[in-house]
Amino acid sequence: MRKIECVITSVMVVVAGFLAYATYMKVVTARSASHSSNIVVMQVPSSVVIGNNPWIYGNSSAPFTIVEFGDYECPPCRAINCQVKSIVDNGKGDVRLVFHNLPLTKIHPLAMNAAIAAETPDNAATFWQVHNSLMGGLIDPMGVSQVLQTHGVKASKASLSRARLRIDSDLKLAESLNVNETPTIMLCCPDNEVLKVHDFQYLAGEISAQISKAKEKRGTISG
Repeated sequence: MRKIECVITSVMVVVAGFLAYATYMKVVTARSASHSSNIVVMQVPSSVVIGNNPWIYGNSSAPFTIVEFGDYECPPCRAINCQVKSIVDNGKGDVRLVFHNLPLTKIHPLAMNAAIAAETPDNAATFWQVHNSLMGGLIDPMGVSQVLQTHGVKASKASLSRARLRIDSDLKLAESLNVNETPTIMLCCPDNEVLKVHDFQYLAGEISAQISKAKEKRGTISG
């Protein structure tokens, strides 16, 4: 009788272990599938995605570039702004950020005016100050005017014309890449690969993985 009980117990332990393993593998598979569906390799050179944007946040020679197509009136863009900045700030010089304007004027009537205001400064430092203020504050006409005044930016005919040209360039780039929603986040890697990140929660992890991959590749080459 005891032998039968021992056998039954052993079988139950094996079955329980198998069920636990099966459950674990389902979770791992689901996570892997979710990750795969959120990271897509773009068939376009990183230089095209980065474009000629003069406003770079972070180390200008960083090997990795986060490219964001954003809209100042877009709630998700405003929500992730500090997080994107934090990734660059904590990237130890390996990551930089480029922002392309994609004001969705059909649903965000204030976005274009905010984009023009953001592009009015004549230097990168002031651009990013204005950018962060617009992402975190009011973007009605009074709010935008206050932001420019706070950062000492005076709009002129020349600066407004330059701003519109930059926005037009960003819009044409977005169209060429079939980007029509905000925020759209892409990661440009040193091997010229461009990854489109559909879910922002994967961005930091993907950057970390790609940096490790790049360093491992450099180590293999040098070795």
